[in-house]
Amino acid sequence: MAIEDFSNLTFECVQMALEDFCRLGRRKFLKEWGRSSSRDYFVLDHSRQQKFDAKAILGAAHKFQNPILNLGSNYHGGDETSRALSRVFEQSETSDRFTVSTNIHRAPTNYHFPSGLSATQPEDIESIEKANDKHESDLVGNTQIPELEKIQLIKARRGQGTFVGQVRRIEKQCRITGLSPREHLRASHIKLWRFSSPSEKLDGNNGLLLSPHVDHRFGRGYISFTDDGDLLISRQITNNEIWNAWNINPKMNVGSFSAKQAVYLKFHRARVFEK
Repeated sequence: MAIEDFSNLTFECVQMALEDFCRLGRRKFLKEWGRSSSRDYFVLDHSRQQKFDAKAILGAAHKFQNPILNLGSNYHGGDETSRALSRVFEQSETSDRFTVSTNIHRAPTNYHFPSGLSATQPEDIESIEKANDKHESDLVGNTQIPELEKIQLIKARRGQGTFVGQVRRIEKQCRITGLSPREHLRASHIKLWRFSSPSEKLDGNNGLLLSPHVDHRFGRGYISFTDDGDLLISRQITNNEIWNAWNINPKMNVGSFSAKQAVYLKFHRARVFEK
């Protein structure tokens, strides 16, 4: 695969891949993204003394930016990976923090792989908001994004602005409660806001109108949906009284989703939903 295929790769998508690696840990990240481990080429985070398999990071970042595309089977990494990622870091002015080690300039021996978050509990609200705040701060400081676009991207985090208008063109009510008055619904990202590219943050297909208590469950990964609309419930929810109190049938079907929505739901089931 030619280097031109990565010419539009953004630092934001590379950063999402790095965050996913930190969240999952090395073994699970490589398994879920279908990548092999690196021998010589690693992304180095000098502020945290961490290292990441470079080819796997590039593959995940490419997928974040192009959800329906895959790297070609003729892509083998190596120097091509190093050039592509180094270009992204240099253009985003983060080359002081991130570099790529090679078979010549090897990773320092004291650098380690992120161990990943606990697999037994979903992220708590404080951790989620802290990660969102950090992502928003990076977004504000990104000189490559026009100021007016930044405003809409930040509003989208809160289910406002252009994003909510685009969602309302597709979704008319909460799929679980059936509630339709807009003032009582939240525009919630299917692929979480901080993991979405700028265009995905504003894409109406990447959103659902949900009642506040449903939005909370969906955003935390306690529930998800199949493409055909079957409700999926995490094993983390052991108290069935919740569903009785909300008058929700755990075996309900909320109606099928479009092909464009299904792309985002696949991400939600794989990266957000707590099985």
